[in-house]
Amino acid sequence: MKETLTTIESAIGRLKTPEDKLRAAFELWTVRAFERMRTSSEAAELLESTFGFAQDSVNQGYRSFENVIVPVLKSHSKLRIAKPRVSAEKTARILSGAVRGFKIVAKYVRELRSLIH
Repeated sequence: MKETLTTIESAIGRLKTPEDKLRAAFELWTVRAFERMRTSSEAAELLESTFGFAQDSVNQGYRSFENVIVPVLKSHSKLRIAKPRVSAEKTARILSGAVRGFKIVAKYVRELRSLIH
């Protein structure tokens, strides 16, 4: 997980717009894990077992991901004229929760990407 977060931070550091940064972050955090789960029965089994046995660890991972995207969201809100009604931290939490659900309902990688975009 730390390696993935480091990869995300590196990738978003090279991009210019907040939209591109968020797309990259969700691609690396969500879509890659989804692809692994869909192509490897062992990865799918491991992922499914973490929901029951390591929920605290999973939740901590998502909080860490949220902490990575908060600065992107804050930079986006600085570009806007009106002050956002929802904080960057709360927006990150909402987005993080949404992609958890997207991984459950999406059947294919293309569908997951569509839901994220």
